[in-house]
Amino acid sequence: MASIRTATVRLDAAAAALNDLSLRPQGKKMLVPLTASLYVPGTLDEADKVLVDIGTGYFVEKTMDDGKDYC
Repeated sequence: MASIRTATVRLDAAAAALNDLSLRPQGKKMLVPLTASLYVPGTLDEADKVLVDIGTGYFVEKTMDDGKDYC
């Protein structure tokens, strides 16, 4: 049950991050997380495409709406 709760919290956080990202204008400067404690400066180029972690190190490019539906 704890694993399910942890997964639910992570998916909720991902959905909130996608929602926040979709509200930012293109060209917006932001900090991009590389790890839980390491961030690098970046610029938002394409807000309509996102990479979704589908597990075991695999990522799939999706549209913003598809990414939100996945979460």
